[in-house]
Amino acid sequence: MSGVVPTSAIPPGSRSARLERAEFAPRSVTAVLVPDPYPLGSVLFCASCDQPFFASTQADGTRTYRSRCGCRLRPFDADQLERRVYAEAQRRAFGINSAVTGDYLATLAVRLFAWISLGATPDDITFVPRI
Repeated sequence: MSGVVPTSAIPPGSRSARLERAEFAPRSVTAVLVPDPYPLGSVLFCASCDQPFFASTQADGTRTYRSRCGCRLRPFDADQLERRVYAEAQRRAFGINSAVTGDYLATLAVRLFAWISLGATPDDITFVPRI
């Protein structure tokens, strides 16, 4: 039985004791799903140069989407833009209850649209559906 050290012989603060505690510690299987604060970040692109937009937070805490390229100097307000995109997603998805909100609408929009081009103004939005 060489090489086997009884548990009582392992000093409590040693690396071996920490590894043994970690090995036999109960594992948590509960996953917490945190909603993405910027759900459209993967489908927003500049209409002029096709560069992706990125999520940004203003100093006052306002969520925005900004262009990487600089074609648009002012950021888009995330709440206003998301409302427009969700309304378009609901319009295109037949049979969707108008009371559906939140994360489901974000998932629906990302699945419906492969690409959303943003122009110079908030009204200049082009939706490219997935085929």
